[in-house]
Amino acid sequence: MIVPFMRPRFWGNDIDVVQDIMTEGRNISSGPERDKFEMMFEDYIHCDHALAVCNGTVALEMIWETLIRDKKLHKGDYVICPSFTFVAVANAIVNAGLKPFFVDVKSHGYNMEIPQNITLKGKLGAVCAVHTYGKPCDLSEIVNYCDDHDLILVEDCAEACGADYNGKKVGCFGHASAFSFNATKNLTTGEGGMACFNYDTGTPQAIREHGDLYHTRNALVVGHNYRLCNILCALGLSQLESLDVRNALRRIKAQKYMDNFYNKKVAPGHVYQLFPIVVNDRDRILKHLWDNGIEAKKYFDPPIHHQTAHRTEKYLPNTNYVAEHVICLPFDEHITDDEIKWVCECLK
Repeated sequence: MIVPFMRPRFWGNDIDVVQDIMTEGRNISSGPERDKFEMMFEDYIHCDHALAVCNGTVALEMIWETLIRDKKLHKGDYVICPSFTFVAVANAIVNAGLKPFFVDVKSHGYNMEIPQNITLKGKLGAVCAVHTYGKPCDLSEIVNYCDDHDLILVEDCAEACGADYNGKKVGCFGHASAFSFNATKNLTTGEGGMACFNYDTGTPQAIREHGDLYHTRNALVVGHNYRLCNILCALGLSQLESLDVRNALRRIKAQKYMDNFYNKKVAPGHVYQLFPIVVNDRDRILKHLWDNGIEAKKYFDPPIHHQTAHRTEKYLPNTNYVAEHVICLPFDEHITDDEIKWVCECLK
């Protein structure tokens, strides 16, 4: 039996909405589907502004640039962020002229732990809370920390679209939040992302549209072309309509894994973008799984603070441990019970 790592698939009406745009001569680049997608996304996570962009990394970059242009942050400020995550988190911070301050993950789990005492040669300006593998961070703790220290909070929700914390969707807790619609994500347009803001600003719209805020062919500021095309927004709109159903299916599939390994219930609010486990002798186990047709993978090894572009001598013991011992098992809403059973039998 071959068990692929992930099988991104379109659902129900997804293909139909794309065909409608292509065959009816409607606008492929910009159009009403993008406006509707953004409005529905705002309603879904309860943010003030949502702007569809060409990928999740661009969403992060546009957020940091907006916060600097709006003078909520200043170049050279430090941003607290985890090292156990995808490198785009740190790249976006550095590309904006900010400095990442890497922190460890909690001793039980994969989300960031904010240390009690932080010593910096500079100003601490923000926290970037990454909801790793689809599980929300401890947002009460992080929001209180930001409030106590007058810090900007940005949520990286790339792996957690549709997750909720205390009954509210992730992405509505911070000043801004970034989502990814990459092919591996719970909501996918193939490539794409969403930059969301929870304060009154017109800056990101100008940044996204070449600086031409009012579409008058007059650039008011220096901007970029960060737009997501209308045809992909139509796909995202269709995906958003079925997101809660697909996330519910993921929780059902995750529970079947949990029943085999942990005898625990799935975590509240978790949407299981991936299903990680910690193992000893990882390379031998990975080889055994692949030899049996099971496409398990490492995530995130090496962590960012060990990568050449961002290397630091900082000691993050929990991060180092999980980076060396985590594997992610085949997982999506389409995995069958027989496939889960085979994975578990091979692991055992």
